[in-house]
Amino acid sequence: MARVRKGHDIRLIVPAAAQGLTPPAGRDEPLVQLLAEALATREQLTGSGTRSVEQFATEAGACRKRVAQLIRISYLSPTLVKLALAGSSQRR
Repeated sequence: MARVRKGHDIRLIVPAAAQGLTPPAGRDEPLVQLLAEALATREQLTGSGTRSVEQFATEAGACRKRVAQLIRISYLSPTLVKLALAGSSQRR
């Protein structure tokens, strides 16, 4: 296990092997975490009513530009997201 500090948050990271789970070979974990953060941010923003991105960022204590980037990332093609989760680097 590892303790990771990210801004004001402190998280305890439990390796997948310790949980009996292993990610697919070749999967980019930072990319998967970014996608998860983007989707969570979009859900929070859309569930917050009629607040703007700037209001949401201010209330969340985040940078407006970062929130806007996460929102754009959250609208990636489902095909690309599936490939990232599967660890595939297949290109057409």
